[in-house]
Amino acid sequence: MINKKAFTLTELLIALGIIGAIAAMSIPSTINKIHNDTLATSLKSNIGAIQQIVSDQLVLKRTKDLSDTDLATSEGFFGKLNDAQKCVDITECWADTYKTLDGVTNDIYNSRPDNAIKLKNGAVIGYTPETTEGALDIAWITIDLNGPERPNIIGRDFFKFGITKTGIIHGQRTVNKGTCDTGTECFNALMKNNWKMPKKADYYNTDQEWDPDTGECTNCED
Repeated sequence: MINKKAFTLTELLIALGIIGAIAAMSIPSTINKIHNDTLATSLKSNIGAIQQIVSDQLVLKRTKDLSDTDLATSEGFFGKLNDAQKCVDITECWADTYKTLDGVTNDIYNSRPDNAIKLKNGAVIGYTPETTEGALDIAWITIDLNGPERPNIIGRDFFKFGITKTGIIHGQRTVNKGTCDTGTECFNALMKNNWKMPKKADYYNTDQEWDPDTGECTNCED
């Protein structure tokens, strides 16, 4: 006759404690990844909608220069977004401060545009026409994917990107190689990563240079 020995209460409690400890360490990481993936998907979706507006304007106006379209002004751009609500008070649409991935408050390069709207999906978009003479861009767009709600981190829910007069959406390569401090640098990193949110350690890949006319990388390896 086989004598089957069951777990004692002490052994069972120890096993449950180990399982609980593992869950406590892994669940927050899993939830954080899911949240980041959701934000990345939201960014890709919003960019797709903006790119469609840009393409439509070039076709409708029969031009290769967005300066000749409705996107020359913020009002013209906002008018192309359905069910958008004008931001009357900046605090209703943007967070008070934004931090880098390292937790450093950085508002110098990431100012919140007063002229902004809130979309039905919760994203807040600011549109700032480029006024520099001879500039290649028609405007710069600042976006917070969920408005003032957390995490309010540059490279997670806060980004900035440019639109060239020929209709190319782009970020910017980093000024200091190995960093992702600004909305444009982080946007560039996410775009180069096929719209997938990288881990923090792998995020700082923003040293590519792009051609404003073709949107192609000019210093990438084959």
